[in-house]
Parts: sequence; structure tokens; C-alpha cells
Amino acid sequence: MSTEVSEGFRVDGTVSIPDLHQDLARKYRNVGSKVEDIWRAFNPRQREKALRESTGDGKVLNHSRDPGLAGLRCFIPEYNIRDMTTTPEHFLDIFRYRSTAPLVKQFCVGVNDGPGDRETIEKFITAYDLRHPKHKVFAKEVTTFLEGDRYGQSYQTESAAAAREMIAVAPTVCVPRSKGELIITRQTYLLQFLNHLVEEVLDLGSDSRAKDAPPKKKSEAQCVDQKESLEDILFLLRTEPVLLDHAVQNMYYSRPELVPDDKGRVLPVMTDEYLSVALLDSVNNAIRGIATWEYVGRLLAMVEGLTDKAKRPLILQELTNVCHMEYRRAQGIFKRQLSLAPGFASKKFRRTPNPNYHTQWKITMKGRPEDCTVTDPYLHYVLRLCHPDTSPAAAVQWIQKLDDHNARHQQDRERMHEIQITAFGDLTIISGLLYVSRLTDLDTEIDHHKAKADFGDFLVPMGNLLEPDMNARALAALDDFIVDTTGARLGSLYEDIIQE
Repeated sequence: MSTEVSEGFRVDGTVSIPDLHQDLARKYRNVGSKVEDIWRAFNPRQREKALRESTGDGKVLNHSRDPGLAGLRCFIPEYNIRDMTTTPEHFLDIFRYRSTAPLVKQFCVGVNDGPGDRETIEKFITAYDLRHPKHKVFAKEVTTFLEGDRYGQSYQTESAAAAREMIAVAPTVCVPRSKGELIITRQTYLLQFLNHLVEEVLDLGSDSRAKDAPPKKKSEAQCVDQKESLEDILFLLRTEPVLLDHAVQNMYYSRPELVPDDKGRVLPVMTDEYLSVALLDSVNNAIRGIATWEYVGRLLAMVEGLTDKAKRPLILQELTNVCHMEYRRAQGIFKRQLSLAPGFASKKFRRTPNPNYHTQWKITMKGRPEDCTVTDPYLHYVLRLCHPDTSPAAAVQWIQKLDDHNARHQQDRERMHEIQITAFGDLTIISGLLYVSRLTDLDTEIDHHKAKADFGDFLVPMGNLLEPDMNARALAALDDFIVDTTGARLGSLYEDIIQE
């Protein structure tokens, strides 16, 4: 009985194994010791959680001989729950070796001098008659595994005999393409999963991860805290390359273009032009938030003790409108984070088929929240908070119901990822004329200029912000862009609205 490669495990031709290896090596150099400490401190359940997150769909082999998952055991048998979670050394040895050993060595020799990638695949070719679905088409082709950019390249020969002759000349680095593609599949998925696993370990092990909603405070105190918190974030964005890089990546990977439309289509994923917009949005959101909470604070101070029957209703109306606008903004961010696969709520959202006149895509909900009332109450409450018909006043009740549910079902708290928890925390219940209309005008102006934003020299490749001085240069370029297109710095634009 033969085993052919499943459609789900074919390698995308755009994936570069040397690039994946370089990414993993960089992670090992920069955070290897930190990852090791966190992984050792994890219990088996935490390791399993990180492992499932790393695959994207939560599916992992239960053990090295698990026959499920379309024959994945034939490619990465070592990447299984039993071995990866029982002792820390299994993953740490793989991480260390895959990060430091050249690809050519990994092709020949494995972890702790075990079988290399070639021998591993050959073992399963023999044991399970593993075959590539195009093995007949590849009869005249060979794949070479040489150091550098040529690693994993395939070549066409004149005949099957010529291919065998070429392999005989360099048997240690040249194999039939039908076998080479299987080796590439193994290396690609293992390197991809390891890269993702490192990020998940760092996320789950972060001391700053939000666990519970903050205690309630008086409006003025809460307003001051929120403003100061955003000011701290803006300061860190401007001074800490790692934080800015994280913010840009989160904005980049959470954009609506990645949400499937009605026909299941997803717009291009790896387009560097979106990085420039992600940088602009990351900084603009922080500055806008500071301006909004500064304005809310001033309105609260003005209304405190005010008895003027003419002014008080106007100020209260203005405060209501501003808070309502901030509520809708926070609701939109929360919905954006929930809509991304493979999250627990991602299948409940879709992208509209056409963008607006500023090429801004919109995410809408599929079905109704009440469809999940019985089958998944937690999801029902979360979807209620995303629904456009849910007012700030109604959201208070749904948040309370969600808190009550979490108190009874503690395990459901872990269904949200860190970034979703952060967005949920920002969904403060603030209900909400002059400020609103002017801020809307400013939003429109900034959206109009986004298409012209180009900071690729500082952002490409992903993670380039972590290079020396690149953080400051990118932010300086952003400041220059805003001044050139609007006539003033971002902070000044919002300050002018507040003063008016």
C-alpha cells in the first residue's frame, strides 16, 4: 500500500527554506536562552498549548506513529504531543540543532547524530511506500541540496537515464526530484512550526500577559490612567524597536485582507506595501487614543460641578458622542482580532467583496450571535460585543454575562489569544459634536494618504525594525510623511482639535 503526499502538505513554491532557517537562527541568537528558560518552566499542558498554536489549526500528532493528519507522521514524526511535552529536552535539542546546524548538515545528519532529513524520508518511503503525487512527472528531474541560494533547487535533464547518471556523480547532495520534494516538505513544515512555536512560547511566557479585567475605577481616574497608559505605549513605540516591530507585525497580520470573503478568497498575504500602512496605523492609533482620552478628561473636568443649564447639556452631549465614538473604535479593533484564523471565532466573520473609496476593507459577521446561544454560550457573548446593534449600554450587560460565564467555566478564559484579550480590555463601556466631526475629517484625510505611504526601506524584511537605528529612522520617515501630506505632525493635528 502506497502513501502519497496529501494536498494539505504540499510545499508552496514561494517558501524559502534558507529564509526559514535564517529566521530560526536569528530567533535562537536573540532569545534562545529566554525560550529555554520558559520552556523548562512550562508544565506539559502549557507546552501542548504552545505546540497546538504553532501549527495554525491546532492539529498536532499525538505520538510519532499517529496515523492521522493525512500522513504527517511520514514527514515530522518528532513533532508530536507525547515527545514534545513529556520532557523539555526533546524540543530544546531540536531547536538548538535546527537553528545552528547548516541546512546541508541537517540534510545528512539529524539531532544528536540521528538520521538526517534524507534518511528520515527514505525510511518512510521504504516503510509506507511514501510517494510524491507527481513522482511520474518528475522522472527526468533531480533536486540538489547545496549550501546557499541553490539549496533545494530542481533541474530538468534530457531523460530518466540522464537523471540517474547525474545522481550517481554527486549522490550525497543530489536526489531524484520525487524524493527531493518530500525532503523539502519535511524541512519546510518543521522549520515553519519551530519558528511559530518560539513565538508562542514567548507569548505564553510573557509576564505582562493580561489575565483578568482591571478593577473598576471612577471615570476621571480611569480616564487619566488610560491616557497615561497610551502615553507610555507611544514612548515605548518610539524608543523600543522590539515593541514597535511587534506592533507593526500585529497590525500587518490582522488586516482585513486576510479574512476570507463569501467565496473563501483571501487577498495577497506577503505584500511588503502593507507594512508601511501598518507602521502608520500603529503610531496613529496610539496618538489618536491619547488625544481622545485627553479630550474626555477635559470634558469630565468641565462638567464636574457645572450648574449652567445651557452649557451642561451641551457638554454632556459632546461627552456622550466622543465616548460612543471611542466605543465603536474599540469594538472594531476587537472584531478585527477575533476574525483572524485560526481563532475560535474566525469562521463567524467575512470580508466584504469590495473596499470603500479609500480601499479600506470591512469585516462583517456571518449569521447571528444567538445562533450560538445553546451550542457555545461563550462565543455567543463575544459575538454580541462585536455586533453593530449592541449599544454601549447593552455591552455592559453582555460583558457582565461573559464574566459570569467565565467564573463558572474557567477553561473558556484561555480561548482568547493575548492580542484579543488586549482588544477586549480596550472595549471599555463608554457611551457616546464638534470634536467628533473634526476627528472624522482627520481620519478621512489620513486614510486618503495611506496609499502613498512607503517606508519599505526601514520595514522590509519583516523584523528589520530590530536592526540598530532602524526604529528611529522609520519613525522619522513617518513624521516627515505626515508633515509633507498634512502640514503638521500627528500629535499637533490632534492637539489642534482638542484646543478648538
